[in-house]
Amino acid sequence: MLAVRQQSDGALVVGGSFAQANGSARICLARLAADGTLDGGFVPPVFAYAGGAAQITSIDQQTDGKLIVAGLFDHAGNATVNKVACLYANGSVDTTFNPGAGPDAIVRTIALQADGKTLLGGDFITVDTYERSAAARLFGDYVLSNYSVLGQWRIVNFGSPATTGNAADTAAPYGNGVPNLLKYALNLNPRAADTTPMIPSGTKGLPLVGRDASGQYLTLSFVRRQAATSPGITYQPQFPPIRAARRSRRIRRPPASSRPSTTPGSAWS
Repeated sequence: MLAVRQQSDGALVVGGSFAQANGSARICLARLAADGTLDGGFVPPVFAYAGGAAQITSIDQQTDGKLIVAGLFDHAGNATVNKVACLYANGSVDTTFNPGAGPDAIVRTIALQADGKTLLGGDFITVDTYERSAAARLFGDYVLSNYSVLGQWRIVNFGSPATTGNAADTAAPYGNGVPNLLKYALNLNPRAADTTPMIPSGTKGLPLVGRDASGQYLTLSFVRRQAATSPGITYQPQFPPIRAARRSRRIRRPPASSRPSTTPGSAWS
């Protein structure tokens, strides 16, 4: 047994890697009455894991009586769920709870916040393909696949798809002068004062000004989200008027033969 959760009625929900409880088939999860007998009214799904033995390592209960269970599994009955699942009071799977691709490795512990969001801890480095090393939070009110990439980005980083408050496109909640939409476009961290410059051929960072291979021209390198990422980003570079005139043609130092002569009275060659 790897996890125990006592309910308000005194019953115990137990989890682990077992196949039976009190002589009855129960794969990884069971509920015991206050006297220790098996609760036959709680029939959980069969948990399975393609990579080996499934296990339930942590259990918590929502205020509506539903259970959140986590561990190492990729199926709960006929439902495909990765490492985290929600069950009704009778043990059946709540398929409206959708953590997407879920954590990429075992979840060791979970906890529910007062607002209903689920905290995860474990060996994972991504959750639903987002980088989250060892700790993450799930937003139970939103199914990410129902939103655009930008909407998902807002949900994951600000808890809501709405463009208001700290999640507004023009907001810079960390006071570094880089608004959220620019952080989205440049793959910067929206949860910190991130002003990391881009490295050559990099995939994130502020635009990089450098020189071309010949060393004669300035170059501007930047990350661009293609339209296929839904939505893409359209860039509109702006230059001071004098710069705009110069960027219409390549300006280079004239060769020595065409430079003004230093001989008094001479002209351009």
